[in-house]
Amino acid sequence: MTSRWETIINKRAGLAKLCLATENFTAFHVLTAKQARSPIPLEDLPADVVSDIDKINTDTVDTSEKDYKDFSDEVEALKNEQPDQAGWEATINAAAEKAKIRAVDAIEKGRVDAISYIGALPEPIRDSASNLWGEGLDIVLAFVEKVYESLKVIIDSIVEFLQGIWDKITSTWDAIVTSASAAIDLIKGLFSFTAQAAKPTFLPASASLYQVQKQVGSYIKQLSSSAKPTSSMTINKQGRGWEIVVI
Repeated sequence: MTSRWETIINKRAGLAKLCLATENFTAFHVLTAKQARSPIPLEDLPADVVSDIDKINTDTVDTSEKDYKDFSDEVEALKNEQPDQAGWEATINAAAEKAKIRAVDAIEKGRVDAISYIGALPEPIRDSASNLWGEGLDIVLAFVEKVYESLKVIIDSIVEFLQGIWDKITSTWDAIVTSASAAIDLIKGLFSFTAQAAKPTFLPASASLYQVQKQVGSYIKQLSSSAKPTSSMTINKQGRGWEIVVI
């Protein structure tokens, strides 16, 4: 049968891991608020026992801190790569998931270490020792919650950053496509006498008057062409440029 002190450790560790798994720390906050109203009595423990139990919890904090540093290093390394929305998001999500798994593993290691250590103590002080470990775990979990919040901030920031990049890429690409189309039309007008029936030719606003005259001149030649004659031509000056329609 599991002893009371071991049950305390298992329940506290189980709650901690549940909070980590669900990324919901409400139950933890409820518990700490309850403990604040009704503090758990701690009998006097030897200084070396207090120090050893504290070390179990500080080791968990150190591990979680290192895991977060590993996550941030993986994210920072992305700055040396070409922006790739799917690739970056996959890398970041994988790194965050790894950090979360390691956080759960660190809590579990703390639980195992606490049971092993406290189980070797004199029985009369085991309950107090397990309560001391539980109070330390509250501090650990508060820290890990901050780590989770930081992970979320970074992930959300990266998503927004990537979305901003891809919005700019999309708008820039649209502008490039429009400019390319205009350039092609301009080149065709300058170097070809071929025109599609009722298809407007668009010259950008940046086109010089000479270029417009050259384009118009190519169509004027077609008015008297017997091979590909045209019957009419209209020229419209718009805010975005020149539109020439030949029918």
